[in-house]
Amino acid sequence: MRLAGLSEEYLREVQAGVSLEGTFDDLPTQTKRAVLQRLAASAQDLDLLVTNLRILEEEMVLLSESAGVGSMFFILDPLREDVQAAQEPLELLSIAARVLPGFAGLEEPSSILLLFMNNDELRPGGGFIGSYGVLEMYGGDIVHLETADSYTLDRAAEDDVTRTAPEPLSRYNATGEWFFRDSNWSPDFAASSVLSSELFLEEVGFLDEGSEIPAMKRIDHLVGFTPTYASDLLSITGPITVGGQTFTSENVADLLEYQVQYGYALNGTPEAQRKEILADLVNEMKTRIYSLPSADWSLVLKVTMKALTQKQLLLYSTDEVIQDVLQEVGWAGSIDFASVDALMVVDANLASLKSDPAVKRHVTYEVYQNTSNQWVGRVAIAYAHEGMFDWKTTRYRTYTRVYLPQGTQLLGVEGSWFNDITQNPGRAKGSVDVVEESGFISFGAFTSVEPGQKHTLIFEFVLASEDEWGDDVYRLNTILSQDLVVKVEL
Repeated sequence: MRLAGLSEEYLREVQAGVSLEGTFDDLPTQTKRAVLQRLAASAQDLDLLVTNLRILEEEMVLLSESAGVGSMFFILDPLREDVQAAQEPLELLSIAARVLPGFAGLEEPSSILLLFMNNDELRPGGGFIGSYGVLEMYGGDIVHLETADSYTLDRAAEDDVTRTAPEPLSRYNATGEWFFRDSNWSPDFAASSVLSSELFLEEVGFLDEGSEIPAMKRIDHLVGFTPTYASDLLSITGPITVGGQTFTSENVADLLEYQVQYGYALNGTPEAQRKEILADLVNEMKTRIYSLPSADWSLVLKVTMKALTQKQLLLYSTDEVIQDVLQEVGWAGSIDFASVDALMVVDANLASLKSDPAVKRHVTYEVYQNTSNQWVGRVAIAYAHEGMFDWKTTRYRTYTRVYLPQGTQLLGVEGSWFNDITQNPGRAKGSVDVVEESGFISFGAFTSVEPGQKHTLIFEFVLASEDEWGDDVYRLNTILSQDLVVKVEL
């Protein structure tokens, strides 16, 4: 099947510019632009091809299950496997045809805000935004790339920022104003991205003329990623040494955190420059990836797809067409429940250093009918702090939200504290916030766990709906990173 514009002459031209030994850096700019142009032009044909393959597979399944086919099963089954094998790369190519040209700046320069989200310090939108990057792409080439400490931008603008932070941030994180570093407060990455863009551009607008702080005046796309994705990339590039430190896939998160928190002082580096080692690491990693032989590009694609699936890499675009594609394929980190009941548990590490790796979570969800014939849900989040006090670990302080369908009525909460034990030795109970957001209702409460101890936070509520329980089947859709046990009494 010939895709739109992919003539034999064109394919020969592209093949002439790419060899198994060649690298991305070796590709001429005109070759990159030509690939993007042809890819964009082929989007509809690729979609059609993928659709036809799906139909073909469905028909082959029906045929193999039909009576009278007999030995045809042994012919159809391997053919169906071949069709399935062809679908995945074509589906990926179809998605790329609709997304990549925009991000890579095919028609005009593309301004991308990079969010370095540290999942060792969990925040609802992925992880604390300790650093950021400004990236400009045009025609598939990186025109400009800089990274910086988020605090550098926030502190430069702190006298002018007036937007009030969410109450839990003010209450438990001593943050009166809402700064860019805390912008991913929503678990919906698209919603967080909109706010991150707003706060970033607002703070950039407060910078003095001639400021050297990395900035951009327009944001077309956002890319958020965690150290987990960086670790997987390092497993491909191999160890990278910058600033006298060697980063590997095993140590990148801890070593980088130590260097920007303590190591810089031991090396005599000014605090304002403590995250320059991150910039050096990013630039060297980019160089290494661009220098990989084309035969190894599939390895980068594999870990990138893994990161997108596991939400270690998240994408957002201000282009509505591109954003629709990202949401459709699940790369946008959007919240979208289709079942009758839904549950999402979201932690926000507030002033707990990088303690999350030491905290294990176990969620139990029970549904039962009370004496008033109401269907009641009970979510118990059991925290086990397996760490100890050290340079990156402390007592775990979390503002935990449970997201449920609108109409859910809160009955009560157990295990919520007014503050941690150092500020609340009498263990006074904390309040519960009830908020409607992202099409759901959330119940939020603060709790804390000392190293070496366990603690359980429990939410109990009346379920919003039982209209579709006519078949005695209870349907629950969840977004959880924790272990989950579900108990239902029907």
